[in-house]
Amino acid sequence: KQWCQRRVAITAGTSNLHEIEAKTTALQADNVRLASDAGTQSTIITDLEDKLNTRNRELRDVESRKATCDKRLVELENEIARRTSDLETANDKNKDLSSAVSDLNGELTNNQHTLRQLHADLQDRM
Repeated sequence: KQWCQRRVAITAGTSNLHEIEAKTTALQADNVRLASDAGTQSTIITDLEDKLNTRNRELRDVESRKATCDKRLVELENEIARRTSDLETANDKNKDLSSAVSDLNGELTNNQHTLRQLHADLQDRM
């Protein structure tokens, strides 16, 4: 009778052992799959980090070029302001010269009139 009870216990233990081994194998397969998934996700994350770093470098380059363009724009605006001022000054001088030429033309006309008058007087005396 004891032998029978031992035999039943051994059979039950063996059955439990086979069940535990089957569950262990299934868990090991799940672990392998999870490790593979983790590796894939790690690769995806690394690729995304590389892309992000590349985009950040590109953004810094664009920001640097924008800063250079902004600086050049200020330089050009200053140059335009300077040239506009020079042009206004030259325009003012041109107006002054035009007025002076007009005055000289008036004097020349008067002088010509006076010369004609003197010439006529001289002709009369001769």
